[in-house]
Amino acid sequence: MLHYSMIVLLLGVTDAITTNTSTCGINSNLTQCLDVSVSVQKYPYHASILAHECEIYPYSWWADGVIISDRYVLTTGDKFLPQNKCNYTVWVNSDTQDLVPHRAELQKIDNIVPETFLLRVDELIEFGPQASPIGLMKKKVESGERAILTKLIVGDKSRKVRKIFETNATVIDEQDCKNMLEQNGRFNRLSSGSFCTELPPEECSYPLGSPLVMAGQLIGLLNDDTLFRVKKPTQSTYKDNFRCFNMYLNITHHRAIIKEHIALRAQPLKL
Repeated sequence: MLHYSMIVLLLGVTDAITTNTSTCGINSNLTQCLDVSVSVQKYPYHASILAHECEIYPYSWWADGVIISDRYVLTTGDKFLPQNKCNYTVWVNSDTQDLVPHRAELQKIDNIVPETFLLRVDELIEFGPQASPIGLMKKKVESGERAILTKLIVGDKSRKVRKIFETNATVIDEQDCKNMLEQNGRFNRLSSGSFCTELPPEECSYPLGSPLVMAGQLIGLLNDDTLFRVKKPTQSTYKDNFRCFNMYLNITHHRAIIKEHIALRAQPLKL
């Protein structure tokens, strides 16, 4: 039986990869992988990350991320503290109902704000219809554009996906976001490498690293979400009283740095 990665190499095109990029992501080849368009129907790029057995803060926690090659998962968030020395397990989809776990090494990407990380897995991720890399957006994201935000919920005592949630997010003007942050005491939180969206307040609960996708390309990873009270609780509905602003790592802004980091760190993993 042919390995799915071999099929990609032989045919140069699959249902999940809609541009002619025959070596996309294979053996960490990102030259073309960062340009591919990936089907978002079943979110084959979505990964879930478990931090466990941490030294400083001895508790486990989850985050999300995306597959960008057969060796790397990309994520962001201030929970990833290299000095905490956690063990990391990355869970990715497979062609069965079970998620596949990979031990992983945390690598911080320098010169990016907000803090951004790669999880380098110990064994290559096996690509198939349910697990494949996503391209990184080149085009600048504009205010008013809409994208899809997803999160993956993993079963507590099994390797099965409990559910994938999705919602539509609207990119908002940078100054509007800064004004709202300042009004709520969150000064200087929006860096030049970030942007904001607004979600319905009842959906303001997505984990760090949740991917924001437009036209099959990754445009952002959730770095912070904040539920702001905008009115006194006199209105009849929850939606009238609150607004939800989400801040994201701007993938387009940092695309070149991510590529460069991977090129420099492409050595055997020691676990």
